Amino acid sequence: MNNIFRTALGSSSIILEPLTAHQRQPLAMIAQNEQIWTYNPSKLTSIEETFARWFTNTLKKQRTGEYRPFTIIRKLDNKIIGTSRYYDVNRDSAPGFMD
Repeated sequence: MNNIFRTALGSSSIILEPLTAHQRQPLAMIAQNEQIWTYNPSKLTSIEETFARWFTNTLKKQRTGEYRPFTIIRKLDNKIIGTSRYYDVNRDSAPGFMD
């Protein structure tokens, strides 16, 4: 995996840290806001169930290299405020970049 995806990235106000399983609980708290799921393609059965499915799937696709997810951390108070990702990574279009 390329070093850019193993280390944190950042700006003056946020840090993008590679997603890990230990960040599940703070993200589950954020996921309680139903508006977050408005544009998500997951069918919302219950927030807890939808989040659990999303989180498990994201970590699985991270391990296969298909996703490069990041947790967004606000520097002001070191609080997790969300996630972002590179997805549908096509290794053939940029050999070596995503490894």
